Amino acid sequence: MQTIRMVGTLRRSPRQGRSGETVERILSAAAELLEEGGPEKATIAAIAVRADVQPGSIYHFFANREAILGAIAGRLYDEVDRTILSQLPQYLECLPWEQAVGRLLDTAYDAYLEHPTYRKLFLGGLRRSESFDEIRDKSDAELAHSLSGYLTARGVAETDVLVVSGTVVRIANKLLDWCLETEDESQRRAIRREAKRAVCAYLASYIGPDPPVWCKNSIGEN
Repeated sequence: MQTIRMVGTLRRSPRQGRSGETVERILSAAAELLEEGGPEKATIAAIAVRADVQPGSIYHFFANREAILGAIAGRLYDEVDRTILSQLPQYLECLPWEQAVGRLLDTAYDAYLEHPTYRKLFLGGLRRSESFDEIRDKSDAELAHSLSGYLTARGVAETDVLVVSGTVVRIANKLLDWCLETEDESQRRAIRREAKRAVCAYLASYIGPDPPVWCKNSIGEN
């Protein structure tokens, strides 16, 4: 069973196996409804029917529908963050930094754009909610912290590194939002290209163009 990122979304933590199973059924049912029809279809009543629970059981764990959607978004952020963090050493230790940045941005953008529920959550109004802001802020902070060690090793001052890494993450997120808003695939490709250019141009003022001198693995060119 996946760990669920509960940022202010769970009213009561499940203490028994049966309660945990109920929470999982609720979230699975909500995710299915999101994939089928978007946030509008994922009502409390519909979730209760799909999960085969009483509406009261849902409110036992979640304050409202937004809390359920926030928990699903939190789970997705955890999944994507694990993917990105697993690739940080592979790319940043084994590739010239500009190429590594491009690979990492592609990894993140593909994960969010291709996920069956995230775009529906994002365009369905969740991004304007307090729970979404809290989830994304926590994800941004974790990614920035993980990135900061690599930037320090490449010469960014320790006094600046958290702000620099946080700026990189937020630039990437802002352009990702733009990608999610458009249906035009050619425009998406253009935005992704500009995202790489923007992040690399920003980092170039802190990092030199030199490639790494040591690499544990060999990674082919795109």
